[in-house]
Amino acid sequence: MRTLVVLAVLLSFPVDALSDAEQRCTRAKVRAATEYVRAYYDCYADAAAAGTEPDFACLTAATDAARMLVAAANSRGPCPGTPDEVGNGVCVPFLAAGDPACRAAKFRAVGWKFSRRLACHGDGLRRGVAPRPGCFARIDTRFERRIARADALGTCGGSADQLEAIVDRCALGMATALSCGNGTLDYGEICEGGSDFCASCQIVGGACCVTAGGCFQFGGPIENCFFGGGLDIQPGFCTASGCVADIPLSATPVCCQQAGATCSEAVATSATELRAMFATCSTSGLAVIGTCGADGRCVAASNPPVALSTTTTTTATSTTAVPGTTTTIPFPVCTDLGAACGQCGTGICLPPIVGVSVGACVVPDALRLCAPSPPPCGQNEVCITGECHTLCF
Repeated sequence: MRTLVVLAVLLSFPVDALSDAEQRCTRAKVRAATEYVRAYYDCYADAAAAGTEPDFACLTAATDAARMLVAAANSRGPCPGTPDEVGNGVCVPFLAAGDPACRAAKFRAVGWKFSRRLACHGDGLRRGVAPRPGCFARIDTRFERRIARADALGTCGGSADQLEAIVDRCALGMATALSCGNGTLDYGEICEGGSDFCASCQIVGGACCVTAGGCFQFGGPIENCFFGGGLDIQPGFCTASGCVADIPLSATPVCCQQAGATCSEAVATSATELRAMFATCSTSGLAVIGTCGADGRCVAASNPPVALSTTTTTTATSTTAVPGTTTTIPFPVCTDLGAACGQCGTGICLPPIVGVSVGACVVPDALRLCAPSPPPCGQNEVCITGECHTLCF
């Protein structure tokens, strides 16, 4: 009960950034998200205390209740954040086997921190500014104490730094789902709205896939390009004018928040630099559009990065007759699965995606196992049943 009272106070400050209806909607969704996280983690804590696995019915009940509350909140707004985004936004760090009391206490501590960080984010969302100074710092201090008390109950995995690195990122992701599209650059967002370098308020990844009618951005293995009608892959970004190697941006400060009161900052002047900075920071911290404050914590900026004029456009060359283009199909696409193909002498048509009747013409001898993360194979290679094969043109 005390937790709900504190949350109610924290989320009740007046704000001019959103309309009254949007304030009510945002308040309701943040409250639903915080209650959902606590209930979800309680399922894990109760199971850990009993030495069992979390009860599926318990997890389902928490998720269903959150989805219902988030959907109902739209009647007061609407405001950003769908039931699926909130329901799928929760994450639970792995805790190695250990003393039940220790594991249960750590699950409750992590659930508490997750929900409290959401409340900090929610306060900023409603006011249209960054979370209040000191809000995260107070949570971090209390969380470390809770983990220390859990360790005193026995031996189990998960240090404060390890656990908070996971939960902080998840809390930021759920908060972004509740803010993206509200017209302001909120803490944790890279941009507001869609652009050639940004989607869902985050930097786009992957590469540019050239098609007969233009291009699209894609990620993952190269199959995702040519099975979507792609004719070529170009590094960079898909724009209205085609694939470009990079997109120049207004000088954009990027702050990397590390565990505790430690941060660093840099300035990105292109979309590629911005993407690289966020990727590098994400391996050990949280990236924020903003600067590093005197207290060692990121101070969010209020202005999003703006795309400047794009000058470098890449094109493909080839002999394939495609109306309106001169693009070559770089992927030896085939449909006669199992049959010989290509002009390399040993090509065979194999399906990169099981169950799909379109294949790729490849050299049958595998080169190596596919990598566990994209890109799984090298240039002019494709992953088939877990092994990289050379494409046969």
